[in-house]
Amino acid sequence: TITDGDSAPTLLPSSIVDDRDGDPVAINDLVTYTVTFSKDMDDITVTKEDFDNAGTSDVTIGTVAETGPGVFSVQATPTTAGTLILKVNKDAVLDDETGNSLDTSSAIADDTTIMVDNTAPTLASTDIVDDQGGSSVDATTPVVYTVSFSEAMDESTVIAEDFDNAGTAPVNITIVIIDDSDPDAPDPIPGLFSVEVT
Repeated sequence: TITDGDSAPTLLPSSIVDDRDGDPVAINDLVTYTVTFSKDMDDITVTKEDFDNAGTSDVTIGTVAETGPGVFSVQATPTTAGTLILKVNKDAVLDDETGNSLDTSSAIADDTTIMVDNTAPTLASTDIVDDQGGSSVDATTPVVYTVSFSEAMDESTVIAEDFDNAGTAPVNITIVIIDDSDPDAPDPIPGLFSVEVT
């Protein structure tokens, strides 16, 4: 509905943003989305019944609250494994302050898919591979280990302090960080880390 020649509000998929940076979550983890419309909305018309999951997980939609003009916080909790993609439902009625309705002739879904996973990652000893082929090295020679977890990891939780030497030599350990600003840098591989030991 368009009122008095005014423009209708819009919502881009990229304007539905989760607080997990798209990283995987566990079952029953709360995910809070920021949903930003192009115009100030009548908050009475924006309710939890307007939202659902376009992914495969069962989801409970929690509190929906306006945090600024046209900006809403939407809580979503996946209760089964699968995928989470917040959407505005087809035919939902959401109006701006002058009564113009968002076009919901089709559902409007987030452009990011969150994996919902309740399986713990694993790491076998064979998934820790050095770049020296197991050969002897001098005390000051850096050895780079490729550590391959069974699935994508939250990189903020994989730190140098998680690693140590099971042998007898004192070592210094660093996590090799890929410089995203370097156009020649390789793309990161989910679940794979390089650990340098000196």
